[in-house]
Amino acid sequence: MSSSVMLFTEMQSTEVDNICSMKYWYMEHFGGNGILPASTVLTDKILEETLKDFRLIANMEDIGKEPIQELVDSLVVSLTDEDKKNVRAMELLYRRIGWMVAFALFTEPSTRNIYETLDTGDDIILDKDPLWVGIKACRVLRDRTTSEILYREYIPTGFLSNKALNAWKYSPRIHVSIAAAAQDVKKDVKHGQVMGLAKGFISSDSKLMHPYVYGYYDKTTGFWATSKEQSKMNGASFNWVERPIWEYPGGMITWVTNCGPDTARYQFPLSDRILFNEQLLNEWAERRTNRERTIRTMKATCATNAHLRSIHFPKNGSQCQPAFGEDCPYIDACWNLEKPGQILKSGKYIPVAAMVNDAVIASVTSGVLQ
Repeated sequence: MSSSVMLFTEMQSTEVDNICSMKYWYMEHFGGNGILPASTVLTDKILEETLKDFRLIANMEDIGKEPIQELVDSLVVSLTDEDKKNVRAMELLYRRIGWMVAFALFTEPSTRNIYETLDTGDDIILDKDPLWVGIKACRVLRDRTTSEILYREYIPTGFLSNKALNAWKYSPRIHVSIAAAAQDVKKDVKHGQVMGLAKGFISSDSKLMHPYVYGYYDKTTGFWATSKEQSKMNGASFNWVERPIWEYPGGMITWVTNCGPDTARYQFPLSDRILFNEQLLNEWAERRTNRERTIRTMKATCATNAHLRSIHFPKNGSQCQPAFGEDCPYIDACWNLEKPGQILKSGKYIPVAAMVNDAVIASVTSGVLQ
């Protein structure tokens, strides 16, 4: 039985609050339910679908090329010429498809050789009464030889060094997820592991540069190369241009196969195994419980009192335009749009409540991602 009022939060929200409390305010509480940057709606939605793809593949009996091709076809069969004009949307879609195919063909077989997957729901909850923390479930794995259970977390990232991956052992996120997974499967989970998803990068001409999104095309011979290095080995460099993979006639499975297992391994780098740290978890849960009580007590007052809002939801200016990575998408709301009415009228932000409507999502993404 709960000892006090239940405090429910999402792990993603707690991470945002830890990085910049004012960003958290806009995302969760501005206008009552929060606002989302129009520029990130489609990116976030497709990343969410990618996690579902991985869970689907994990539960498929047959992960051969034919059933995977059926999944690919289901995502591209309804694309129209008009859809293909939305370049950023196509880039994100083809990165998703490339990840899905590479995961199925090159990563999943070796995972199945070592582990079996334990069932969880799409969402799991850590119960640290009175704090409940919602988590998007990734994967619980049981070693076929030792029966030891491992929780694997998928984290899209642009930082793929071993140091960056292994730094996650000091983050509450993986330990919260391990504990939640243990509660969900009702078994001891001693270790976690982070699998990075290589997002690629935005080039100077605003392309999403990623091996499953753009290749190199020889205008003279019609030959496609999977990398600059391969293109240079197959002819004079001035004959080659970057070209999107949705124009490649061989299809995504052939393209991913041509890119090979090394490219796939680079897409899904693994951290070392992370030993569950109960002390780290408990200390974090105590801090978060205190913070959630403050939020619950102060959010209504902070909605109309800018002074108290700046105290309880302070800006972290170091995160507005960080030296590495993208600018905060809430930077205009924080610094350039002073009044609440201006923020929504700008068209740069959409109320969270409106995002349950697929038509709203479609109109937003088609308008801002051209």
